Amino acid sequence: MSLLGLFITSFIVGLSGALMPGPLLVATIKGTYHYGAIAGPLITLGHGMVELAMVLALAFGLAGFVSNNLVMAVVGSAGGLVLIGLGYGMIRGVFQGKISLSRSGEEQTSTRFGPVTSGVVASVVNPYWVTWWLTIGATYVLLSLKQGLAGLPFFYTGHILSDLGWLTFVSLALSQGRKLIGERFYLGLIFLCGLFLLALAIWFIYSGIKALT
Repeated sequence: MSLLGLFITSFIVGLSGALMPGPLLVATIKGTYHYGAIAGPLITLGHGMVELAMVLALAFGLAGFVSNNLVMAVVGSAGGLVLIGLGYGMIRGVFQGKISLSRSGEEQTSTRFGPVTSGVVASVVNPYWVTWWLTIGATYVLLSLKQGLAGLPFFYTGHILSDLGWLTFVSLALSQGRKLIGERFYLGLIFLCGLFLLALAIWFIYSGIKALT
């Protein structure tokens, strides 16, 4: 995968996660009522620090396996399977009415932390966060390392910009008393992201199998 491919696909994959109702979105919605429009960027900062630490840890641990086809096959296939689960879950949630932007703020989350700390906490308490990074994230780190020193910055920048863009939009819109986006448009984005994850899953698994041949 090229540097541009790393940036674009990591942005879309990251956006698919950012759009889904979860601890990070809830923290942003609640944080905006306490701190205003700056909540989104500050929560992203906390989230980004944790994710940068994870990227560096994975890069350090996987650096010696960049040329190991078996490791690439196992990690890539695992990442592909997780992507299938996420993509299918997003599409199913749209059709079953289980995903709703309007109900995101109803979830309970603590507001005793500042926005940066909330970004850290919302990341590490998410049960899917570690799984995501040990499968999909690890695959991206391996693909990035194959591109040399520039690979990791391209991947990380694309990934974190999706969080920054969406969470900033949410906090800015809420602070100005505006409706975020129409529910139908939001569900359409979720559906398209789900399709993209399924397509990327096929590519991950294919690349993993190809590494062994």
